[in-house]
Order: sequence, then structure tokens, then C-alpha cells
Amino acid sequence: MGLEVVSFILGAILLAVGLLGGGIEVKEIKIPKVSRFPRILSVCAGLVFILLGLWLAERSKERPAPEEPPAPDLIIMSLTHSPETPTTADTITFTVAVKNIGSGKAGRSTLALKVGGETVPKIYSVPALEPGERYRVQRRSALSVSQRYRNTATADIKNEVRESDETNNQKTDDYRVVPPKLPDLIIESLTHSPAKPTTADKITFTIVVKNIGRGTAGPSIVGLKVGGETLPKQYSIKALGPGNTYTLRRHMTLSKAQRYRNTATADFKNQIRESNETNNQKIDKYRVVITVKEDCVSFNPRTAEVKQINGRWKIVDGDHWLFDFGKKRDEAKLALAIIKHYRMNQSCFVGRPDPSFQYMLVSGRAPQGSYPGEDCVSFNPRTTEVKQINGRWKIVDGSHMMFDFGNKRDEAERALRIIKKYGFTRSCFVGRPDPSFTYLR
Repeated sequence: MGLEVVSFILGAILLAVGLLGGGIEVKEIKIPKVSRFPRILSVCAGLVFILLGLWLAERSKERPAPEEPPAPDLIIMSLTHSPETPTTADTITFTVAVKNIGSGKAGRSTLALKVGGETVPKIYSVPALEPGERYRVQRRSALSVSQRYRNTATADIKNEVRESDETNNQKTDDYRVVPPKLPDLIIESLTHSPAKPTTADKITFTIVVKNIGRGTAGPSIVGLKVGGETLPKQYSIKALGPGNTYTLRRHMTLSKAQRYRNTATADFKNQIRESNETNNQKIDKYRVVITVKEDCVSFNPRTAEVKQINGRWKIVDGDHWLFDFGKKRDEAKLALAIIKHYRMNQSCFVGRPDPSFQYMLVSGRAPQGSYPGEDCVSFNPRTTEVKQINGRWKIVDGSHMMFDFGNKRDEAERALRIIKKYGFTRSCFVGRPDPSFTYLR
């Protein structure tokens, strides 16, 4: 209770006594009746004390209130992340700046930073901060899930500092982590030229590598395996931006007639992190055939016919004599029927003018199908070979002697290459044991 209040109360009591003349009883307080002179003194004294109380009250209004001690105020000045649009492949830097915006010094405190859905934030010690002073904390982390995130930073998380404002200690940062812009290397094409190579051709293998991803692919290695190679040949290629291509070529002669399978592999050594690691390979299948110089005469099977000329039965096409059957008219007619059935239009030879081997083609291909009742012997072109038997060169399939070339080894080897080139599997005859017409299919 202030002095001015006490003065008012005392003045009021004295004034009441003077005016009423005493005889006042309030609970345990009893004031007896007083005479006239004391009453006058009591009124005067009461007025003096009341005036004194008014004066003291007025004076107390003029005195300034006691000043509060200066207080700190800690805030999260900034909470940021870098890069601005992070990916799941990035290491993200989170930066928190704590600042004392109060008028007093803040003692040591604790900062909490919660990234995304963390249940327990990471804690950092913050030193004492003078008014206006700031302190920065950084945290680095990789976020492997592509989604939205919210980070929360809280100054003075343990309420160690008495602040002028305890409601402004927190700040949030919302952002999204997206999939990275990764490259994706593919073999766009793997080709060979010529399209139907032979054992004599210089074949060009062409590879086109393309980056179909959204990011740039650094320098990498391309592997190309031709046929049964155990180790592919490797090529270094430059960095490729999105949509860019790189072309490689390899030149080879394949001396063995067979089927081949080439395999090209982009990023052969797995140096590049790609959006799709399963599409780096492409395959090219083709067949290399034997090259052989062929001697063929073309004719029209539609206009071919059997004619007797100078007493001998022949198959002719206009004035072109194709085959001579001597007196064997029936064999000539059967041979013509076979020619028309298969639509044979090329008569081919090895070793003219006295050929050691003859065969028929249909526009550059082996005859296909069969003719009812034809006389054919099967063989396997894969196991067929040239052998010298009793001083004579022969084409044989195991113990089966197929063609005899006498001392003409070169013609035997050329005939074998022709058999393998066209894949002949049957040797056919008209008029055995001394056939007047032979063909293969």
C-alpha cells in the first residue's frame, strides 16, 4: 500500500471524527465521543492528510516506472536448401541462420532442425549472441525418395533463454525432391553392309549410339562382338547430350560361310549412371555365304520344249540348245517336266567346255519343293567335303561318294563351295544308272 493511500485513509478517519464528533465503532475499532475543540483539530488534521495524499498521488504519476532489464529475442532469420530443385541423386545443403533481434544478450542456446518426416530433429549448439548478431548452421543430406518435404528449424528449442517474445522461434521450408535428370544410352541401330555378304566381301558394321535420357552422358565405352568372338572390340565415345548420337564403324572380312550374330553394347563398362540400365544392347543376325565364280546360262522355262534335231532329242529354248538326250525321248520329256515344275531358268556349269559339275537354279536360288516320283539321293551339305580317293578328287558325304572330278581338284573345291552356298541337300537324276540329266535341290 502506497504512502499516498495511507495518507488518504488517515485523513478520512480524522475528518469523520471531526465532523461526527466521535462515537464511531467499526468492528474492534472504537472511537469515543470528543469535545468541540478536538473535533476542530481533527477536521483540520484530516484535511491536511487528505491534501497530502493527493499531492503524493500526483507526484507518483510524474515519476517514471522502473525500466525492465534488456531482453534478447532469438528468431530463425532464414531456412534454405540448395540446389533450389533438388533430385534424389543430389546431396542437399540445408542452411539455418539464427539471429538475436532483441535488445539484450542471449546466452548459449540450442537449435533444432527437422528434415521432412524425421521424428527426432538434429540438435545444434548455438553460442551466446549479442543484439543483432547471427549464427549459421549447415546440414548436408541426400533424400532418396521423390516427394514433397517440409523442414522445420526451431531456435532455443530447450527454452534456455528468457526472451522478449517466445512465440517467434520457428520457421519452415517447403520444397520437392524430384527424380534426377539421368542419361540413357541405347544402341539405336546395328547394321551390316552389304546386306547379303559373302566370304570375299569387306563387311562394314555400323553402330549408332544415342542418348535418349534427360541428362548428359559422360564419355563411355561401346563394345562390339562379331560372331563368336570371346572378347568384343571396345571403342571410346565422347560425352553425349540428350538426343545426341555417335556413329562407329568396324570393317571385317569373314572367311567362314555361316550364320553370324553381332552384339553391340552401349556403356560397356557401366561407367554411366542411367535412368534405364537394361536397354544398352542390340543384336544383328545375318548369314555370310561362300563367294564363287559361277558360269550360268539363262533361259525361259515357259518357252523351253523337247525337239528332235539331227536324229537326237534335245531340250531347246528357241534356237538355243540346252540339253542333249540322244535317243532317250522319254527322259528328255521327263527332264522338261521337272524344269517347268521347279521353274528352273538357269543352267550352270563348273569347268566348261567339258564341265565336271552341273546344277540348275531358279532366279539365283536353289529349287524348292519336290517332284512326284523323282529320283534323288539326300546328303548333308555341312558334312560334305572334297577328298582324294584312289588318286581321284571326289565330293563325298561320309562314305557316300557323290561327284567325281578326276584330277580337277580346283573344280571339285569350287563345286563344293556352290553346294554349301545354295544349301543343296539332294542330288537328283533322270535315267540312272547312266543319267542323261542331273540337278540338285
